[in-house]
Amino acid sequence: MERSGCPCILCTQSPHEASWDQRDRTIAVSTRNYGWHVMGIAADDEVPAGWAYSIGLWHTLRSPEICVFGLAVDTMMPLINEAGAAELY
Repeated sequence: MERSGCPCILCTQSPHEASWDQRDRTIAVSTRNYGWHVMGIAADDEVPAGWAYSIGLWHTLRSPEICVFGLAVDTMMPLINEAGAAELY
């Protein structure tokens, strides 16, 4: 599906999906099935504070992507899903 103004790989590189890395294929499947994908980055020695962010809200809803900081990753990820779901209605 060609979507005007959407620079995501689904809209610009879809015929070459077999060459995508596993992460991009996973994100594409989530975006097709659910409308977006949520990534969570846990805090560790290299990342002092965890964060989570959406991928695909612009593609699906023409909504800005969401990024959340400062909470536990397992709290932030569902928050982003709830915000995305709220945009559907």
